[in-house]
Amino acid sequence: MDQIERLNAIKKYIFTNKKVRTLEIASKFNISEQTVRKDFNILEEKNYIRRVHGGAVSKSTFNERLNINIDVKKKLCERAASYVHYRNTIYIDGGTSYYHLIDFIPDDYNISIITPSLPIALRVMETSSHSVYLLGGKVDGTTLETTTTIDNSLIKDIYFDIIFLGVSGFSKDFAFTEDNIHTLNIKRKVCSQSLKKIMVATSDKQNKIAFKKSFDTSDIDVFITEQNINDEVKKYLDKKLNLVLI
Repeated sequence: MDQIERLNAIKKYIFTNKKVRTLEIASKFNISEQTVRKDFNILEEKNYIRRVHGGAVSKSTFNERLNINIDVKKKLCERAASYVHYRNTIYIDGGTSYYHLIDFIPDDYNISIITPSLPIALRVMETSSHSVYLLGGKVDGTTLETTTTIDNSLIKDIYFDIIFLGVSGFSKDFAFTEDNIHTLNIKRKVCSQSLKKIMVATSDKQNKIAFKKSFDTSDIDVFITEQNINDEVKKYLDKKLNLVLI
């Protein structure tokens, strides 16, 4: 198990158990206490956990993250929804940024939605008459999305008018990066089968470097974020893609 896989495994273990001891992690993952402390530092810097005496605790749940910057996320979703048209087939990524996207898509558009996100699929069903298809696979207890698709036949031959992608971090040096590496194959698959690729991110993700690079700027058509990103990142993105600031 390399460092990226170990960090993901430790993160999931902490989210599942809420609170863990340093010795517990060292024993479970067969690593030294010093390595555990270094891993805790990395996870704390990425805002996943909080260090406590002798161990660490989970930082947040899906519902807790959903309410962070909720007004900003709604504004970003409203702008993103303006790209959707009648009878489009769209893919909506997991995470909290797109939870309110369906609120801004007219119900009479009669669109088809494919998503790995349980909360998003449920929201579509509860608040609209659009068709929604949930990707199968193992459910991640932290993000509440399917991370290992058992059967890719659902998306194998689908042409997407638009895909809405999430991101863990964006920067000038590394473009777009992702913490949840288990979802990357699906993201890249749908990206190769779509006409328009849109990415949405709150400004607190700027200059955050996640575990693995997910996309280059050339892979994304439209990037929607907040006005308050720094000038250097703003100029870089504006040259590389269609940058939309809210």
